[in-house]
Amino acid sequence: VRVRVVPGVSLSLLGQVDAGEIDLAVLIRPPFALPPELAWRPLLREPVVLAAPAGLPPQPWRELLAGQPFIRYDRSSFGGRLVDLFLKKQRITVHEAVELDEIEAIANMVRHGLGVALLPRLRGLDTDGLRLVSLGEAGFDREIGLVARLPHDPATPAGHLADCLARAAGTLTAGRSAP
Repeated sequence: VRVRVVPGVSLSLLGQVDAGEIDLAVLIRPPFALPPELAWRPLLREPVVLAAPAGLPPQPWRELLAGQPFIRYDRSSFGGRLVDLFLKKQRITVHEAVELDEIEAIANMVRHGLGVALLPRLRGLDTDGLRLVSLGEAGFDREIGLVARLPHDPATPAGHLADCLARAAGTLTAGRSAP
């Protein structure tokens, strides 16, 4: 058994699973249908919130997005595409300050008063210096899950790892072992 943890962006990891280079990947759900030879197994959902500097006077989220510099979650990432789709759907024009794909760095920029951002509410995110504003009825989630090639064999090391990850995320249902 050889276990290798490979960091990467979701699109790259998806391509590696599809090519058979890796057995499974934990990634943000793609904003498109997976090829039929791949299976998706949801692990957790993270609500996306508006992050504003704690010292900024309270305002509705729409006004903050329209009136403050916007620190954009990279549009080339699956999570950034969700943010971009949300802004288009809500017909909100933002004043972009910077675009990057590191959530903690985005949060730090917001914390230091450089703008506002739409971020997933991560379980371990340091919220000191931030005001996290719900998007209410317009809100959306970022889904994290496993992608693996079919057919899935739960008896393989990859199958056991998938089940362990699902249990750790609290999403494994009784009798379900396929991704």
